[in-house]
Amino acid sequence: MLKQQREYFDLSLKAVTDKVTALEKEMSRGFAEIQHNTDELKHLFQIGGKALDHTITSIGQVMGQSVTLENNQIELKKKALEHNFKTCEEVGKFKEEAINTLSIEIRKGENLVKEYLEKSDNNMKTLWEAKLKDMNATVHAHSHEVKLHTYDAAV
Repeated sequence: MLKQQREYFDLSLKAVTDKVTALEKEMSRGFAEIQHNTDELKHLFQIGGKALDHTITSIGQVMGQSVTLENNQIELKKKALEHNFKTCEEVGKFKEEAINTLSIEIRKGENLVKEYLEKSDNNMKTLWEAKLKDMNATVHAHSHEVKLHTYDAAV
């Protein structure tokens, strides 16, 4: 009986040992799988981090390019406005010179008319004086209007 017990004990011990060995192998495979999954996750996080860095960098570059483009457009508009202002100033000076020249010519004409009127009768004199006043008022009004338009266009 002792022999039988011994055999039963040996078989039980072998069964337990086999079971422990099988569990150790299973645990070893489980740990290896866990390690593999952990390594894979680390790798995926690295790839994700790089992708995120790349995305952030790309967004930054696009925003930088957008700001640069906007600044360039503002600079172009500013230069265009400066050019328009200078052009308006030049046109205004030209118009002012033209009006001044016209005023001088009108005064010369006035003097000629006055000389003529001194030699003419009163009816003719009154008619020409009214026309001269009207011409002076018109020139003054146009002169003022040109200055306003030149200023408005420049602003």
